[in-house]
Amino acid sequence: MYTGPISPDCATLVERAGFTFSNPNDREQLRSGRITRVIKDSAGSAIGQGETYTITPQLCAMLNALASSGIPVNMNSIIGGHDIHVAGTSRTSPHIQGRGADLEIRNWRNPSAADTEHNRRLGAWLHTNRERLGITQIIVNQPYLNEFNYNEGKGSGTAAFPNGIPAGHHNHFHITTRRP
Repeated sequence: MYTGPISPDCATLVERAGFTFSNPNDREQLRSGRITRVIKDSAGSAIGQGETYTITPQLCAMLNALASSGIPVNMNSIIGGHDIHVAGTSRTSPHIQGRGADLEIRNWRNPSAADTEHNRRLGAWLHTNRERLGITQIIVNQPYLNEFNYNEGKGSGTAAFPNGIPAGHHNHFHITTRRP
């Protein structure tokens, strides 16, 4: 896990740009540069706090660049709602590693023309800037957004995930940034 310093400007820049947060704890955690995992019971109820991790400079830089893009964003989560492992695997989640973020797809169930335009603009920005910002994965599972999927070393679009786009990404863009 990365445990180094983080720019104190990370949250300031993101907030100044008008990011909103689905999980209020993410705002505070982004301010502090540290994310604390919530321990849940088998029913999904919070029963305590787990380890605290540091948000990586790569994730912070990506969020700062996105904040400067002028695209309004609601962050679904940095770590909230994520387990230690990627679902169905023994791989450590990039959210737990402080290098993953979920960005909301506006009105994903029934997007208006304006929502569709916004969502495509966000997807295009992420995809276009992926190399410059060290983005190694973009996962989204909406037919009109699938061209923006990316998996480093495997390509873009639906080909990025030859075994199918990972489930659970219908209402957000999942972003993974490089390891420090």
